[in-house]
Parts: sequence; structure tokens; C-alpha cells
Amino acid sequence: MLGGGNPVGGNPAGIGTSINYIGNHVYGYSGLVDCSTALTRLLKFATGNSYLKVKFNPVYFTETTGENAVWEIFIDGQVIYHVEATSSSDYTPFTEIEIIIPSYAEVEIKAKAASGNRNLGCIIAGRVY
Repeated sequence: MLGGGNPVGGNPAGIGTSINYIGNHVYGYSGLVDCSTALTRLLKFATGNSYLKVKFNPVYFTETTGENAVWEIFIDGQVIYHVEATSSSDYTPFTEIEIIIPSYAEVEIKAKAASGNRNLGCIIAGRVY
């Protein structure tokens, strides 16, 4: 197994808060998480002895327009990325961003709604080096 997380043979096709390794590829699907106005964990994992080059995609699902949401990515407790979906971006696909995650790093991705509760999530996918 390269790095940490869920090795092949665990639940490589499932959703959850961890990441999954298949060969030299890595991915994490949070699924939709009921998020309030407090930051809520979508993914949390530690990398092993390899670094990761991944693309991050926020997932935003709502049945009502005009609702805002925020996603933040933390590496070793520091915010490295912050994105907000505003009412003007409802139902507009997000541009994915590429992130290099160093070896032996603690990673956490969180999201929150501006008001009420929202179904939010994220997808990361990339390569192990």
C-alpha cells in the first residue's frame, strides 16, 4: 500500500470520511452530508510516506435557490483553501482545483451552510507519488 488511508480490500468504492488507494491512484467521496452553519467534517485523513496530487470538487445540492455555502481545506490545521458558493452560482458547476498534499500530512475538508441546513459534499481524486 502506498501512503495511508483505506487500502484495496477495504471499501474502495464507498463513500465516507477517509480516502481510498487503488494502485497509484487516490480518491475520496464524502457523499452528501447534512451541514449546518457550523463547519462540518466532510473528509479527514492522513497521508503516508507519499505525496498526493489531487483535484478537489465541492458538491452542492439544494432544492432552493439563493442559498450560500462554504468549503475549507485544512492541511496540518491550517486553512489552505476557502471557497464560497453564492446565490449567483446556484446550480453552476464548480471549477476543480488542483492541490499538492505533502507526505505525512493531516488533511481535513469541512463545509458549512450560510443559514439553515444544506446537503454538501466533496470529491477528491488524483495520483500518489
